Amino acid sequence: MANPNSFLFTFDEPGDYSITLFVKRCEFIFPPLEHRVRVLGPPFILPDELFFCPGENVLELKAIDDRFANPDDFDIVWSNSAGLQLGTGNILPIRFPEDFINPTVGEIFTVTAAALKRNGIDTCPPVEVQIFIGAPRELGLQLNQVLFVMMEN
Repeated sequence: MANPNSFLFTFDEPGDYSITLFVKRCEFIFPPLEHRVRVLGPPFILPDELFFCPGENVLELKAIDDRFANPDDFDIVWSNSAGLQLGTGNILPIRFPEDFINPTVGEIFTVTAAALKRNGIDTCPPVEVQIFIGAPRELGLQLNQVLFVMMEN
């Protein structure tokens, strides 16, 4: 280690952990120091909002970045704004307009992930993320002709 007074440890699973430091220098024993660490749930990769492009009718939403956590370690539930459960996997295909309550406005989808219980004990509270998915819209643009004149010195 570059600094003998530091210690690096990576927790593999979400949950609450207690770290206790015991220091003894020669005959002197320092009082133990305790620190609590909460390792939060999955690393969600959903953006805040998405829009269907013209001609698209399916978007695939992915909740957990599987490079940093194993999605199989979590109970994952997808639902729409009415609370209807749409799926339980890490990837959810959203079909337009079938999965929308009001396709002309858009829809808020929610994904909840809770770490699987270890030995019957919850390891951490569920984590929830929402994403707005908008319907395709036609935009009317008015173009004005602007003339730029460049002068040379």
